[in-house]
Amino acid sequence: MTVTDVRKDTTALTMTINCEWDAPIERVWQLWADPRQLERWWGPPTYPATVVDHDLTPGGRVNYYMTGPDGDQPRGWWRVIAVDPPHRADDHRHDRGCDDRLIAVLPRVRRHELRIVEALGDAVGI
Repeated sequence: MTVTDVRKDTTALTMTINCEWDAPIERVWQLWADPRQLERWWGPPTYPATVVDHDLTPGGRVNYYMTGPDGDQPRGWWRVIAVDPPHRADDHRHDRGCDDRLIAVLPRVRRHELRIVEALGDAVGI
């Protein structure tokens, strides 16, 4: 994965991350749809993720925790709002004090692009 662009909008309280993948859209979608694959890339290398529950359907939840270098395990979860496989996942995310909306979009025009839009509760951390 190559991050091609990060846009921060403090007025709209959003951060948009664009990535390119050297894989077909169906393969990229599996990073969201398969909890074991999601664990391999969600979060920084020093805090690997463990997905506990994974229901990627509208109304479903994805529960996870990350294990830090000192053994701490901050937890988080997503409430799935909408899904359009293999093009879009729209989630409401809660973790470590965050309460935001996370939207993953795999555009139909460019097969190898992933756009993540994070709508934040405040401008802290932007």
